[in-house]
Amino acid sequence: MAKIALLIGVSEYEPGLTPLPAATKDVEAMQQVLENPDIGGFDEVKVLVNPPRQEMEEAIEMLFDDRQKDDLLLLFFSGHGIKDEEGNLYFATHNTRKNLLQSTTVSAKVVHQVMKNSRSKREVVILDCCFSGAFAEGWLVRDDGFVDIKNQLGGEGRAVLTSSTSTQYSFEEEGADTSIYTRYIVEGLETGAADKDEDGWISVDELHEYATKAVQEATPAMKPEIYAIKEGYKINLAKAPIDDPKLKYHLEVDNWVKRGNGKIPLAGRIILDDLQTQLKLVSEDAAAIETLVLEPIQVYKRKLQQYEQVLLNEIEHDFPLSDEARANLKRVQQALGLRDEDIALIEAPIIAKQSLIESKGVVDPLPGLIKVKYFIGILSLGIISFAVAWYIKPDKECPPCKLPPIKITNQFAQVHNVPKGKFNYGGSTSWSFMYPKLESEIKKTHPQFEINIIKDLVQGSGIGIEKLIDGELDFALSSRDVSSEEKDEAGKKRFSLKAIPVVKSGVAVAVNPKLEINSLTKDQVSEIFSGKIDNWRQAGAPADIPIKLYIRSRNSASTHEFRKTLNIVSFGQNINYVDTTNEGLREITKEPGGIFVGPISNIVPQCGVKTLPIINKGKTFYPYQQQNFVSPAECGPGKRNPVNIEAIDSDEYPFPVRFYVVVKENGQKEQQAGEAYANLLQTEQGKNMIRQLQETGGLDKNK
Repeated sequence: MAKIALLIGVSEYEPGLTPLPAATKDVEAMQQVLENPDIGGFDEVKVLVNPPRQEMEEAIEMLFDDRQKDDLLLLFFSGHGIKDEEGNLYFATHNTRKNLLQSTTVSAKVVHQVMKNSRSKREVVILDCCFSGAFAEGWLVRDDGFVDIKNQLGGEGRAVLTSSTSTQYSFEEEGADTSIYTRYIVEGLETGAADKDEDGWISVDELHEYATKAVQEATPAMKPEIYAIKEGYKINLAKAPIDDPKLKYHLEVDNWVKRGNGKIPLAGRIILDDLQTQLKLVSEDAAAIETLVLEPIQVYKRKLQQYEQVLLNEIEHDFPLSDEARANLKRVQQALGLRDEDIALIEAPIIAKQSLIESKGVVDPLPGLIKVKYFIGILSLGIISFAVAWYIKPDKECPPCKLPPIKITNQFAQVHNVPKGKFNYGGSTSWSFMYPKLESEIKKTHPQFEINIIKDLVQGSGIGIEKLIDGELDFALSSRDVSSEEKDEAGKKRFSLKAIPVVKSGVAVAVNPKLEINSLTKDQVSEIFSGKIDNWRQAGAPADIPIKLYIRSRNSASTHEFRKTLNIVSFGQNINYVDTTNEGLREITKEPGGIFVGPISNIVPQCGVKTLPIINKGKTFYPYQQQNFVSPAECGPGKRNPVNIEAIDSDEYPFPVRFYVVVKENGQKEQQAGEAYANLLQTEQGKNMIRQLQETGGLDKNK
């Protein structure tokens, strides 16, 4: 077994591409950790700095050529990436000319082909590359063009790590020795801190997790990605020290900084001082480790300060802010890698204060036009932004302020105002794997709260809400919000309905397990269910297989949300409606070209189907936990695919669904019961139970 690496850094280019000084420094830093026998222990590390196209392409081919199955091959590239009009990715070389991409760059497709031809089953690619040039003075920003990196560089036994998604920016800070992403890749290897399970080895997924955390602390808009198939996640890249005092201290500091929201709390300070003494660390070493751990957070704070200074400067010269000033601020925001929610916290109080100053002596300190133009335009979505806007506009009504807040506590026992009596509920079938366990545990803590699921009325969200309005249920479970028609029906009976969101979930796509399709893009799913794609060959399958669509009934909430998310006006003619999720799953196991969509927790743990990852805007969303993937052939009781909770918790998940508790607002005990049930589910105890149930879909609950 050999460990061989090729490190390519391109910092100097022909006119038309901005120099990237840190690229060659990235290569030097990677070389040091990979060649170190106590860290990377690579047998051979070849370095290419500013190579022309032919030299670079030949070196890549030689890296993967004539290798053995167990050889570990690592390709690292830092430099510019360029995409063509079709979204194909090219790696820029020293002699790249944008008008001659084919002959002056190395295509990702070429790299993919040589990797595919290699006998090695352990191939790792790390890309710290950009897609355009300079974006703002003082920073070098990498363009946001969509490039399907997984399809161009993915494969069995491979792992591809990228500095960001292909719809976001990667950054190189002027004056820094290395780029942001490479800096933390090297740091995770060099310190050993990436070894999260402390087994003495740093695997690909551990390195990705470490670098991602640090990058997003420093530059929140960057989202490093990892694309791996099966074994790719667990390829061991480097060694980490075991029982090393510095590493132990590093991990403990990291733990306390996480608990302290970016700083070391008093309790952490006391414990760390004691640990320093136990480990016999000198003060200088302990301080250096703390500085290292806190550095990404300090970088983030400096960026906020930079943005604030630019904002104040723009306001000084131009207030109210002009469109040009706004455009300048947006460019600075992107250059600093800040999200809208980051800058909202800076902008809101500053602009509010400036508006009040400007309007001194005016009866209405904030005329309506100013309110609309600046507060709606500036404040981002969410509770914080709404609260600030409401504070500035006290003369306006705040409808959400009428709603009783959901009380976040730790345990069921800490929830107050839980009524005494018998209360019936029912509704969405998507809740069916959760409500029995939740009901049982709630009754143990609050025996006076005699909630009772009416199983005959667990027929769908619409049925549940209808029976709530009619008085047959005291509160309802739903996997969609209340419709305007349902609100009107409630209004006729002189009460209103309130849908309290309590759980994030999603829809998953399942196909026949023998179908040779490993993923779909969100657009492909839309075209399949609208009938534009009716044969699997059109979606990339090698065989000519007609597609047969299965979906829950037209009135299903998950069907409604799925259709709304994809903007599907009408389903294709080959659609087949089923009454239950189990029926849909049975049908696709019998139909070679079958495809079904339904609640993620009801699909992913099932053994007889294949659940597909979905690609959206260059990012792959795995509905199952990829590192614990179980193939249909291996699946069985006690060994199933757990749902990827992190994916559905993400606001970027392609097919999101929300679970709601629907409450009748009538001031009576029914309202109190529904609100109490929602409050119970929002405790840490409730959230943990729901998470466990979501992962398994309620299957193998005794395992």
